[in-house]
Amino acid sequence: MTDLTDQIRTRSVWQVLVLYMGAAFVALQVVEQIVEGLGLPDWVRTYCLILLILCLPIVVATAGGA
Repeated sequence: MTDLTDQIRTRSVWQVLVLYMGAAFVALQVVEQIVEGLGLPDWVRTYCLILLILCLPIVVATAGGA
């Protein structure tokens, strides 16, 4: 079991995934503040989330070569 955890920790894909999730969380918080502050329509939040979800497989796929 320790072999598996050591291998997971050394994978750059996991690092990129965690970094992407953190950046996505920050982006969603910024969009939330902008939507509330400027009175933008609610679909802006939804489209931002959809865009982040659609980009996730691309980011993970390209992280394998890093």
